[in-house]
Amino acid sequence: MVKPVVVEKEMGINEAEFFRNMRRTLEGRDHRVEGTAFILEDNGGDGCRLEVAFEAQPPRTIALLSVPVAKISLTFTGYDKADRQAFVDLFDRHFQRGGG
Repeated sequence: MVKPVVVEKEMGINEAEFFRNMRRTLEGRDHRVEGTAFILEDNGGDGCRLEVAFEAQPPRTIALLSVPVAKISLTFTGYDKADRQAFVDLFDRHFQRGGG
């Protein structure tokens, strides 16, 4: 059995933004949604599985400003290091915000 590799991120994002950006990130790839997680599986090929899960956290409050916070877990099973990094890079590009 292949041990999953988990990449965790803490992000200032709400659930609606997560779903909108994930659909763009997946670029038409076959997937299913279970609760607040997107799951991609290759049952016919090499058996790779990717789960990208959203978990809301308490918001951060600074003075009168309240910022949403979420823990995002990317769980890779059966992917090699290069493929994992390629998806993390793609994910980061789609979730990147402007700024300087």
